[in-house]
Amino acid sequence: MSQNRQSAHMQQGEIAFRRMLRQQELSEMIHHPEILIGDEIMPVLADRIEETRQVFAALSARPITLAPFLELGAERAQRSLAVRNEFDKRGFAIDLSLDALQSAEWVRQRFGFAEMPLRVCGDAYNLPFRSNVFPFVFCFATLHHFPDPLPIVRESLRVLQDGGHFYFDGEPTRGRLALRLWVRRGHRLSRPERWLSRIGILGFVSEGGGLEREYGVLENAFPLETWLNCIELFAHAEMQVNRTLRIQFDPSRPSLKRHMAKLLGGVTRGLCFARKDEPPTRTVEWVEMLRCPTCGSNGNESRLMRMNTGEGLECPVCGVTYPQINGILVLLTPEQRQVLYPELRLD
Repeated sequence: MSQNRQSAHMQQGEIAFRRMLRQQELSEMIHHPEILIGDEIMPVLADRIEETRQVFAALSARPITLAPFLELGAERAQRSLAVRNEFDKRGFAIDLSLDALQSAEWVRQRFGFAEMPLRVCGDAYNLPFRSNVFPFVFCFATLHHFPDPLPIVRESLRVLQDGGHFYFDGEPTRGRLALRLWVRRGHRLSRPERWLSRIGILGFVSEGGGLEREYGVLENAFPLETWLNCIELFAHAEMQVNRTLRIQFDPSRPSLKRHMAKLLGGVTRGLCFARKDEPPTRTVEWVEMLRCPTCGSNGNESRLMRMNTGEGLECPVCGVTYPQINGILVLLTPEQRQVLYPELRLD
């Protein structure tokens, strides 16, 4: 396993942490008092949904095709739910955590959403989609959970169509002047931390993710150079660093603003435009957008088909079948399922 890729141990940690969150949020079992319990998570989800509304309202005002979309690291799919229902856009929500995706039904009911996005349990290193099928791929607070975001961004570019857009948001950039005096554990902030958060400097003087790291989850704050390296894959990009100061700049050109972003850091977002000398993959229905992850791990574009009996999909080339659990397609290779979800049947 390359050092710039997640190990199986890291992926197992992600799954264990999200399983714990689901149990605690549904008040089935209290593991950590630092984590929000039951209805305490509702204001957090409401804030994320409102943020998604604002982002997609701004994107809708531009000549950007937003559907069919793909959301990476969708967790409870709250953002995909908002896009599907409030902007009438169809798409996929993918996450490695089956438990997090199962919580989407709870979110749908609590917020009164009618339609569910198509949910896929899959690996961002090997997206189970054919090349050139999406005009829009997005993620929030996802890329910093990987040792290096570049392979994930490269895989996102593979599934993007020529002229498509990749949007990322909520990613921490480590400023060269950042202090990082302490590590926060859990989601509950102390009174001084809440005050620091209100004035926009909490992330400058402290670092979050202490509890996540105990589970083996990566919590990185990359330097600006890491994001610039990712953006080089695209024909054009826009960036903003630091939600308080809103430092906007052209990442392809040296400038005073880019230098400020490098020094100060902060929450980062970017909108990237893909230029590819490849035609878009034409599809009629959603299943035609999928590719076999087992064949895909070898670079082959084998399409999946519905199984004749029961729910799930199968590959006519390699013969591997993929289950559907509570409406979620589990599109992981048999080897990954055995390591990450040994409780699932492999036939």
